Order: sequence, then C-alpha cells, then structure tokens
Amino acid sequence: MTLTLTPTVRQSFRRRRIWIVFALLAIAAAVATLLIQNAFSAAGRPLAADSPAPGGAQAVVEVLRDQGVDVTVASSLDDAVTRAEATDATLFVHDGDALLDGRQWSLLADSTPRLVVAAPGFTALRAIAPGVATAGVADDTARPARCDIPAATRAESLSGALRSLLTSEAEGDVVGCFPDDDGAFALVDAGDVALVSDTAVFANESIVDGGSAALALGLLGERDHLVWYLPVIADVDADTAPTLAEITPGWVSPAITLLIVATIAAGVWRGRRFGPLVAEDLPVVVRASETMEGRARLYARTSDRGHALDALRAGTLGRLARHLGLGATAPAREIADATAGLIDGDRAAIHALLVDASPLTDRDLVTTARDLHDLEQRVTDTLRPRTMPTEPEGTRP
Repeated sequence: MTLTLTPTVRQSFRRRRIWIVFALLAIAAAVATLLIQNAFSAAGRPLAADSPAPGGAQAVVEVLRDQGVDVTVASSLDDAVTRAEATDATLFVHDGDALLDGRQWSLLADSTPRLVVAAPGFTALRAIAPGVATAGVADDTARPARCDIPAATRAESLSGALRSLLTSEAEGDVVGCFPDDDGAFALVDAGDVALVSDTAVFANESIVDGGSAALALGLLGERDHLVWYLPVIADVDADTAPTLAEITPGWVSPAITLLIVATIAAGVWRGRRFGPLVAEDLPVVVRASETMEGRARLYARTSDRGHALDALRAGTLGRLARHLGLGATAPAREIADATAGLIDGDRAAIHALLVDASPLTDRDLVTTARDLHDLEQRVTDTLRPRTMPTEPEGTRP
C-alpha cells in the first residue's frame, strides 16, 4: 500500500493559488467599488443646497440666508409647489436627471411668480420656454451682460466655458444676456422664468468666477423667500413614463420574434433526429482494481480522507452484513451491534470504527483501514467452523 503524506502549507498554496488569486481580485474589486461609491456619496447631488462639495450649492445658499432670504429645501414636487404658492417665493429648480415631464414643469411655473431653472433640458424648455433651445459650450472667454436685466447688469460679465441657449425661435418677450460669438446666451429671461444655461453659475467651485456670484444672488435674492427644489425619482409620473417599447428602436421587437421562431424551428428540425437510447458494449474492459487505484489516487491527491474512509467502511459493512446474515439494506449501527455481540467486543469502540471515527491525517486513515481489516478478520475467524480433534490410534474398541 502506498502512503500519501499530509500536504504542507506550501503544497496546499500551490494547488489552490489560482483560486486565491481570483479571491484577491474579487476583494480588490469590491474595495474599489466601495471607495468609488463613498466618493460619489460624499460629493452629494449637484447643486444640493446643503452640499459643500465642489458641485454643490451650499455657498450661495448660505450667503442668501445671511442677506435675510428665507431659503427652504423642498423634498418633492408637491412640497415645492405648496411652499412656493404659500409664500409667494422664488422657485429654483435643477432637474439634472430629466425626471420631470412637461405637465410637471408647467405646474411649477404656475406656482411661483419667479422660476429660476439651472441647465434646463429639452422637456423643460418645450414646456416653459417654447422656441428656446440648447446650444453647445462656448469658449472660455469673458461674456459681457449686454442686457438690461438687473441681476445681469450687476454681474457685468461671466467667464468660463459655459453652455449656451439659443433664442432665435423663442415665443413672446424673451431677453438674452451674456452672448457668445455665435449669438447664444448664458441667461435667458422670459418674464416669470429665468433660464441659466449652466450649473457653474451656482456651484461652489465656480461661484467666485467672474460675475457668477452676483448673477446667482441677484436672481435668487429678488424675494424674501426662496424654495430650492431638486427633483427625485419619486417625482416621476408613472402614467406618463415611457414604456420599454417606446424607448427601444422599432426593429427590436421583430428581431426578438424572429429569434424565437428560429430557435423553435431549429429545435424541431434537430430534435427529430434523437432516437431511443442504444446500449453499446464498451470497447475495452477495465479491471476493477484499476478503477479502485484511480479513485484512490484522486482521493490522495485532494487529501479527501473522508471519502476514502467511506469507501472502506462501505465494503467492510457489506461483507459483515453477509457474514452475519443481515440484509443488504441493514443500517450500519445494526451491523455494528451484531458484530460486537458476535465477537464479544467493545460496542462503543466498534461503533466508532464503523460509523463515527474521522481521520485527521493520512496516518489516522491507514490505522483505521487496518483496524477495519482486523475487525472483519475476527468476525471471519469466529464464524469459521472448528475441526474436531482426531482420536489417537488404538483408542477405538
């Protein structure tokens, strides 16, 4: 019998190093994801009134409060409308994720005498400023006001690479301020609505650039009350939200239908070729000893002593059951009890050997295998019929 020594730590590491590498990579990816999420959560939402991050707007909000403006933060669309109507306040809105629909924008515009929108999107412009459109980003050059809006006049000019708004097709009385070289504006005033093309005018990191601070304070500090509202996902109107079919191209549904039909046709076509199972003779005969040795090598290679001992016990229990006249389905504990009664042995020790013992090392496994063999030999010797002693010659009458 070939003995297999217990693998060392180095050998175990070599066998499992690929899985260790995968585990380390997974842990590193999880840590990186956690750090990125913490970084984004620490930065807060863009233009959040209580965010000191570069993209937040805490600076302008605190200055407004120092100047006596009552700034309240609305938590939802209904809250913003209620607060604006109750206090006749200026309403500031930044819908960076384009969550609101046209009806909701119209509701916001009707609830306040002065609506200030930062970086309006297509839906907002179509609802509250028809004809005004978004343009590209202008060069990083100073843009003088060139209009008579009081807040823009006090700001004098804006600097930085700001996005712009086009008013060539605007309806009604629309005034554009801070034009770029292409005739697009950074501020569009449509009476009750002021559209600021870029969030940089209000953000902490750029509020001190050029006349941004003066423009932001001028637009938001016109009244004694200011309602600050950033739409959230809960404000999305489920009845008007687009369905999956509306936001996917028109060819997607026919393509999916074609794939389903092709899959069913291929199954029917190829499935008919599968007939009943056919039994075939093995091309070679494998000796049982080779199978046993191969399985033993697998157990030894993986240090799986439990399965190796189970195989030995199964063989021993089966042979003991035949010797003792028990059925093939007799429980292991019943066989152990019968064995102990036959050889008058220690019942607890035989139970442990046949059922409970678990080897911790290869030496333990070899010892247990030897004990199983000895136990079976004792049962065989006990059941073997003894020969009668022969009588010496001359004793017969």
